[in-house]
Amino acid sequence: MRHAVGLVVLFGVIPAGVVPWPMAMAQQPTQAGSLEQKLSTQYPQGTVLIAQKPGILGVNPNCPMPAVTAYKSGQLHPPGKVQEIALKAAHCATRDFEVGWRVTLGSLRVNPKSGKVSLRFLECDSCNSPATSASFRAVVEFQFPNEALDTTDPTAVQEAISRVFAVDTSRPAAGPPSVATAQDQTQHSAPPALGTVYVSAQNGVNRLLLNTDGSFLLLEDGQSYNGTYSVDGSVLKVHIPQLNRDTDMTIDGAQLIVNGSETWVQPGQQPASPDQPPPGPPTVRPGDTVDEVKAKLGQPEKVMDLGSKVIYLYKNLKITFIDGKVSDIE
Repeated sequence: MRHAVGLVVLFGVIPAGVVPWPMAMAQQPTQAGSLEQKLSTQYPQGTVLIAQKPGILGVNPNCPMPAVTAYKSGQLHPPGKVQEIALKAAHCATRDFEVGWRVTLGSLRVNPKSGKVSLRFLECDSCNSPATSASFRAVVEFQFPNEALDTTDPTAVQEAISRVFAVDTSRPAAGPPSVATAQDQTQHSAPPALGTVYVSAQNGVNRLLLNTDGSFLLLEDGQSYNGTYSVDGSVLKVHIPQLNRDTDMTIDGAQLIVNGSETWVQPGQQPASPDQPPPGPPTVRPGDTVDEVKAKLGQPEKVMDLGSKVIYLYKNLKITFIDGKVSDIE
């Protein structure tokens, strides 16, 4: 596939002090689950929101960690020193979201133990004027007293959210889940027909990772490319910002067809042939990035976040990252 594709990188490495999403979602009491359900009804995934206050910090799509802005006692507080240092170390570009800027809601999570309601969102590029394709993303955490969310009235949380974001009633919500093309940032997940990892049938080293937020990573001929994708019927449309180009791929069952001849298949679907044996398992090497590992092995079964040190646990494999790169493989 000679036309590269692109990716809005998922939140991979999370600075110390920020609760990872899987941990935030686990073992929540019934009251908090009910609160999250009620808030999600008010703010469904894909809702277009309008920033009402200055001070929300976003990061570029390729940044390996989120920027978390806290809302407490009626004020927005930018990321602390630890996050600031981590963002600089990762060479992340940052941007303040202007008042009136529109964003697309990716998820809403309630963590009753820490008293936090977290909104995760992406710039709605096509909603803003002038339209862009920057796709900066951010997290705003609404902070309440520890364990207070078990008894907090949902209207009090909604009131706090409304001070920071207004719902753009001129645009219908995209619905769950679906995110991002450069033209329409309201699509957040691939349909069931799509897999998450594809391997080139012509060269098993080349791999394509499709993320559930409408972004992807392509590793091809020693190069990596980032961008976004969307699905139109049986066509996978990829946007390639590095090449300023769009490419269409035909979805044919469990495989993708490019230019009518080049085939990409899901791991395990590679047909064996006498003259071309199937590729061996992907090799993870020290220095590989988080996205390169996920493109080779898929999503880990468990993630242990220790600040600058992150551990990915796969079946029979433990991979340790230091500052976003593989440092140890067991």
